[in-house]
Amino acid sequence: DSIGGSAGGDLLDFTNLGPPSTVNGIKIDISSTGTQTISTTGQLRLALSSASTIERVNGSNDASYGNDTITGNSLANILRGLQGNDTITGGSGADRLYGGLGNDQFEAADSGTVDSLYGGGGTDTASLLAGDRDSGDVKPDNDILFWA
Repeated sequence: DSIGGSAGGDLLDFTNLGPPSTVNGIKIDISSTGTQTISTTGQLRLALSSASTIERVNGSNDASYGNDTITGNSLANILRGLQGNDTITGGSGADRLYGGLGNDQFEAADSGTVDSLYGGGGTDTASLLAGDRDSGDVKPDNDILFWA
């Protein structure tokens, strides 16, 4: 399927994937217009009509099956991994990245904008670039921040 958004807060929501479906986590890059196989089982594919149409993504919400990889675009994104051990990478916009329950990894782009990172339960890791102005909610969990 091909998806195209318009002005506003367009959302791709994968929260209901997992059992009883055979989808085991998602992998999506909302800056890519090519056809993507976004499920680890290969059964779910989509193509975005533009690399700057989608602002928000909710990953899968199952602790056993929700190991998601979500990559943002040039817009101000809200990216939520939810449950599972997620990898969330912001784009060049002023992003809000939410991990949720699980051991999550965050990467903030070197964009000159302020990105906000929210870990959630688990041991989370964030890679930040020294020139960026990023903020993070690192309590009450075991979060680790790296500056490069």
